[in-house]
Amino acid sequence: MLRDLWNKTCISANIPAISMDTCARILAVVYVHGNNESFVYNKSFLSDLQYVKERFRLKGGEIPDADFCELVKKYVAKLESYIEDHKSDNCDNSAIFKSHIPNWAIELFYDRYKIKLIN
Repeated sequence: MLRDLWNKTCISANIPAISMDTCARILAVVYVHGNNESFVYNKSFLSDLQYVKERFRLKGGEIPDADFCELVKKYVAKLESYIEDHKSDNCDNSAIFKSHIPNWAIELFYDRYKIKLIN
């Protein structure tokens, strides 16, 4: 897969293929809204996730990048506070459950991976 080769080449050359901010947003969305089967089957997403793990030393046994961890925490807090702020909003459709997700997260995952975040 071309994306996988691109990501591996960038890791080898120490060139960022994805910005630190985008990587942090991706991990934060997965942490807060990771109940999506589409994540498992999307090869582009899995390739980018592998890239993030390697670039920021998240594979286990290593000390992760501290600045990156703080950025992920910031986005996780934003996503969780968005849920809290909008938990009383009415849902227009007849879904049994509802999950409040900010537009930036919906657009990020749809534009990059064509993944629709649930509700």
